[in-house]
Parts: sequence; C-alpha cells; structure tokens
Amino acid sequence: MHLSARAAAIGLTGLHLGSILGACQQPRPIIRADTNRDGIINEADDADKAFWTPARGAIFLPNVGDASNRCTNKDLRGNPLSNHELAACHDASGHLLLEPGLVAPLKTVPVDVADDAFAHIYATPDAASESVRLFVNDFPARAGETASWRLVDPEFIFNATQLKAGIALGIDGREFVKDASKWDGKVKDFLEPAYASMPGPDGPISIRIMLRSPQSTRTGGRQIFEQLRGKGVGGFQPTVGRRGFGHLEINSFGNLETIPPYTSKSGIKYPAGRIIQGKHFEKYPAKAMTAFLEGQELQKPLMLETGWLAIGHVDEFVQFLPSNKTGLGFTIAIADTKSALEVLKNASTTGHGGVRAISFNGSVDNAFTVNPEELATTIDQLLANTTFHEVNDYVQKHIDMNLETLLAEIPLAREHVVRVPVLFKSMNAFDGFGRSDDGLPSHLDAVMKDEWLVLSFSPAAINGIVLGQHYLSPKTWGPVVEGVDLFERAVREAYGRAGMDVGFVDDFLSHHVGGGEIHCGSNTFREANVKWWE
Repeated sequence: MHLSARAAAIGLTGLHLGSILGACQQPRPIIRADTNRDGIINEADDADKAFWTPARGAIFLPNVGDASNRCTNKDLRGNPLSNHELAACHDASGHLLLEPGLVAPLKTVPVDVADDAFAHIYATPDAASESVRLFVNDFPARAGETASWRLVDPEFIFNATQLKAGIALGIDGREFVKDASKWDGKVKDFLEPAYASMPGPDGPISIRIMLRSPQSTRTGGRQIFEQLRGKGVGGFQPTVGRRGFGHLEINSFGNLETIPPYTSKSGIKYPAGRIIQGKHFEKYPAKAMTAFLEGQELQKPLMLETGWLAIGHVDEFVQFLPSNKTGLGFTIAIADTKSALEVLKNASTTGHGGVRAISFNGSVDNAFTVNPEELATTIDQLLANTTFHEVNDYVQKHIDMNLETLLAEIPLAREHVVRVPVLFKSMNAFDGFGRSDDGLPSHLDAVMKDEWLVLSFSPAAINGIVLGQHYLSPKTWGPVVEGVDLFERAVREAYGRAGMDVGFVDDFLSHHVGGGEIHCGSNTFREANVKWWE
C-alpha cells in the first residue's frame, strides 16, 4: 500500500511501516527480508515477498537460548523456580539482543521523503507483536554486539534522515508457534532434541532446541533449562492443557520419532522428514504438543496405533535406518515376532529346548526387580505356552497394521523392510494401572476389553540407537547355545541386511525391567546446519 499524506501503512510478512509526510508526494516504502533464502538481502528478494511457502519466504528464529548464562534455577531464597518460571527466562525474554548472531536481518529501502516526515515500524496483528521482537541496528559495522541494537517500540519514531538512508533492522522470536490458528510465525523420554535454522550469508544459521515432554510432574524435564540451555541451545516447554498433566506415557518422547526426508506417495514433500506419534486407541497425545508440532507445518505428525503396548511408544517396534539400496536414503526397521519365534523353534528342533529362553544372570547384585520364574523358563516351556503364542500373534497383527500405514505413506518397496526379531509378553495381570494415591493419573492405560497390553519379553533390539552405519542395540540376553546368543546372532543378521554393524549394550537392569531400553535413556543431537528449505 502506498504512503499518503495522512497516516498509512505498508506490510511485509506482518511488519508495517506507518508514515506521515509533510508534502503531497507518495513514495513507496519497501521493507526487505531474505525472501529467496540466499542469506543476502537485496532487490532479488522483492518478488513474491508477501507469500510464504516451504521453498520460499523469509525465516526467523526463536532466540530462546541463554548465551550469557543469566537465567537462574532458584529464587533469592534458594527455592526452585516453577516450571513456568524456569522456561520463561531466555535470551528473548527481555529488551536486549543478547544473541545477535540469531537475529534475522531486515532492511528498508532508502525512500525520498519530506524533511519533516517520520515513521513507525511495528508488528501486527497482536498475536505476532507479542511473539516477536523488532530491533534497529544503530551501528551496522558492529552488528555482532548487543550494544549496537535497540528494541523498537511501536511508538518509536524514525525520522526523515533515517528513512532516506535506509534502516537496518532485525527480528527474532520470543517463542515458538504453539497454535498456527493464532500465529504462524513460520519458524521452524522427557526431552527431544530438535533445531531451528534459517539461511545466512555463510550457510545456515541455527539454534538447537530441546523439547520438554508435556508431562508436568516429570521433574527430569527441568534439566533442559537447568543444565542444557545455553549459547546456541534453547528449550521449549508446552503448556499443560488437556492430557498434559502428570506423567502419562503417551506423552513421552519415545512416542515421537521422525521419518527421514522423503516425498510421500501422494506427492507431498517432507524436506525435514515427518514426525510419527502413537495414539492409544481413542486417546491422543497432549493437544499442547500436537498443536505445536502441527504449527511448524513442515512435519505434520503421522499417527500410528500404539495402544496395544503397556508403555505405548512408537520406538518399541519401529525405527528408520540409513540405506543406499532403496532410492530414499533410508529404510524401515520393524519388530518381528515371527522371526523371533523361529529362532526358538529351530533351537528346540536341534535339541536345545531345555536352554533358558533368557540368559541373564538373576543372581547378580541389584537384580531384585527381576522375575526369577521368568528367567528360569526354558525354550520348550515357552513354546508350549498357548497364551504366549496368542499374545505374540496379537502383537504381530498390530505391527503389520502399522507397517501398512507407513508403506501407504512412504514409497518404499516391502522387500527393503528390515525385520528385527522381538518377542512380547502380556501385562494384563499387572496390578498397576489404577489411580495413584497422590492424585496423579496413572502413567499407563487400563487394559481394554478384548485387548492385550504387552511389553517386550526380553530386551528389544529394535529399541536402540542408530549412529550412521553403526547400531547400538540392547543386549538381547537370548538363549545361549554353544557360547552363542541366538537372538544376538539373529539381530546382527537383520541389521546386516541394511549394511549396518551392531554393538550391544547391557540395559537389562538399568532400563529393560522398567519397561524401556537404551533408546529410552539416551538422546542424540541432530545435524542442525541443514538447508531444509531447498
């Protein structure tokens, strides 16, 4: 919109310039951002600058790290801060640009105005103005210094001299897009590493973001702000909202994984990959987190069914492996009860049915949580257990259904799927699904009519850590015949088909007996300098 002799405004991605001219001339002010994402602001950014797509449009970052370690964990009396107070302090929570390296540049094109002209620059609508900060750079030659930048208030006046010279501005985010229906700023087991990045003149500029799970009483999540947040690392904590209170397992981040970058069978491109989450039949993850994930737009979650698992996480039965054989750069690995049962049947057929199905030594120190009856069960006893077969048939049905959901979305040939031997056991008789005495909801769901709730029978190899072509698997503690762990051998063969070598980590007491594996107790930083917009 052109400037008139009266108050007027022009817009660029939510930023407006208002100006009153002392004469009747009508120059057209232009605010430039890095629309074409080459890291440089110039006239090439003018085309289609009002339209944002995954491939084009200016990007800015949430400046939510703690570059100078100014955020405290306790008040002046030594009391721990509340979850809200802990998350509220970060580099963008005040009026200073404490981390200039993460500000996205904006520039006004020099405009010929009357000497008595002036202008205001501000963000609109209100939801945007509350979520971003605008700065003016008074000393462009020292753009890397906090003192060079001043916060722009909507009442701040820019004079004619500044308008004629062109104004160097910067924008950053105070927060993330939590609900795209209110503000879609186009930014991109209790924590999950993520990142936000934008183009820069020398390559991508990024900030790592540690996501806290929507489990308000899970105190481990406070580590994001107490220990991990710092220069180049920020944190996000969702509001509690519906189903975010307590410690519901559906909201753990073992129930949130990412498909690598791909183009779906329907032609939708996911340059940063796509999130998968698990629902528990009629129950869904906390709305505060799903709204946040959907608000990022690029990785809209694909829902799988995980209600048949006692813990209920997608990482208990599926993962993604690098592969140069599929044309995608990756393949799917899926838990497979059939191949696991074949291992036991073959051992029985060759005369080893009397070998214990789980070889872990229950007499070691701190093994009080281990079920001695389960450890004493032999291969033949397990194969003769009709309930065990019924449970694993039930599990395989749900695994197959989830695999079909994935294959309907991902253009991957079925023969490239890696099937990892895993066995499961019923938890239906476990008396731990009711309400707790402290008023918190149960971590786990109740058993539904005509359904099973299951856990892995022995450490589940599928629930490990992918490190390039190397895989760290939970030590399987399978039946040992002639010095060889039969499950360990089968796992090596399965991952070997994807060209991966396997190492094993003993997590039997540290994680397995608690319903998890090493993947549940670890996190890996993602590569952050990725040009996801290309």
